[in-house]
Amino acid sequence: MKRHLVQLIARVPEEVSRIYLVDDACPEGSVRFATERIDDRRIRALYHRENVGVGSAVMTGYAQAMVDRDVDVVVKLDGDGQMAPELLPVFVELVWSGQADYAKGNRFVRLRSLRQMPKARLIGNLGLSLLSKVSTGYWSIFDPTNGYTCIHIDVLRQLDLGQLSKRYFFESDVLFQLGLLSAVVRDVPMDASYGDETSSLRLSAALIEFGYKHLRNTVRRLKHRYFVRDLNLTSVALLLGPSLIVLGAVLSRVSPSSSLGASVMCFAGGLALTLYFLSKDVTGVPCLPIHGTLSREDT
Repeated sequence: MKRHLVQLIARVPEEVSRIYLVDDACPEGSVRFATERIDDRRIRALYHRENVGVGSAVMTGYAQAMVDRDVDVVVKLDGDGQMAPELLPVFVELVWSGQADYAKGNRFVRLRSLRQMPKARLIGNLGLSLLSKVSTGYWSIFDPTNGYTCIHIDVLRQLDLGQLSKRYFFESDVLFQLGLLSAVVRDVPMDASYGDETSSLRLSAALIEFGYKHLRNTVRRLKHRYFVRDLNLTSVALLLGPSLIVLGAVLSRVSPSSSLGASVMCFAGGLALTLYFLSKDVTGVPCLPIHGTLSREDT
């Protein structure tokens, strides 16, 4: 890990004004190892006394970036060398040019990249991507656990960092909060790269934990978007659609012969309303970046 970090820092473009290195109580002392071997004025080393999770490490870097008032865009890279710093200008350009509030990597665009991904991880990421679409409302976004990200500082200040997961669900939680803000998110195609670093994330345990958290976020998203922030025909369709489907199923069970017509009408009407809701939800993905409307005083 520590040698990967040294090589990574050496590849960071000169246009980057600051490099925050967060040591989450790494047993190898990676950050200290790197700072002793690299003389770079852009580096700011930040240390945790104990391991508190990858999400907490990112939040420490974010917090420092928000303290440094002249920061405009924040990019997050893992220190294992699996994310190419050469792609950094692509991420920054999307945000800086006003095309997005948040840009993230997507390893599923290039077919050759997928061949490098272990099958178990491929299947797991496909499942998590589908769950993330439902829980965040970003139906066009894929590879939600990808940690190569870029965010505008004014949008970052809008996030409730205290409510974000401190571990591996961090990226998915960020997407969830961005959805509540109606921020624009864009994918950046990138290759999957797997070196000699091994992940401590167990796929089976992650699917169970992530599944529960995605369900929780789905309920929160639907409540916020359709009943707190606004109330419209789509809200009515969300309420009545599933309810009529259930009512139709109940009627067909209670008295199949006498209530067949009512059962069919309830089911058909409920299905139509549910499909209407889904079409509105899928096409309602934010398309206008919000960071241009936020002032530093607002954040």
